Formats: sequence, structure tokens, C-alpha cells
Amino acid sequence: MEKLVTADLEELLNAKILSKEVIDDSKNERLIEKIYLVDRTVLMKYGYDGGLKHESLVYTTFLQNNDLVPKVLFNTNFRGLNVLALEVG
Repeated sequence: MEKLVTADLEELLNAKILSKEVIDDSKNERLIEKIYLVDRTVLMKYGYDGGLKHESLVYTTFLQNNDLVPKVLFNTNFRGLNVLALEVG
């Protein structure tokens, strides 16, 4: 699977990226990157893994119950890839 380039990630996040690092690329259908912005850090999960939509629903349910989980920034389809962005700090 091809990684999204910085310009694509900045478009999705609507923010300038200071730096980024790959956290997990062990699955062919999904990639996880940690992205550092000026005011926050975002965990981006994207790929062809259909489980990302389900994962987003799980986080949303936890938030409704006031459980501590990363904040879901968005879950969308971008150029055929499922993208889940979580704020982690």
C-alpha cells in the first residue's frame, strides 16, 4: 500500500505538519502514522482495512460513556483509502 504524502495529510487535517513517523506498517492493507502539528499530535490510520470504520464507532461509543480514549478527529474515505484520525495529545 502506498503512503499518503505530506500534502495529502495536510489537506485532510487542514493543518501544517511539523513532522511525522510511521508507527506500524506491518499490514499490507493499513498504515499507522504519528503526525506532529503545531498544537497537537494526531494518530492517522489509513488503508483498505474495512475495520477502521468499526474502530471509529467503538471510540465514539466509549466517548459517549465518558471513557478515556483518543479523540476521533474524523473517519473518511480519501482517494479510495479508509482514513481514521485520532488526537493523542
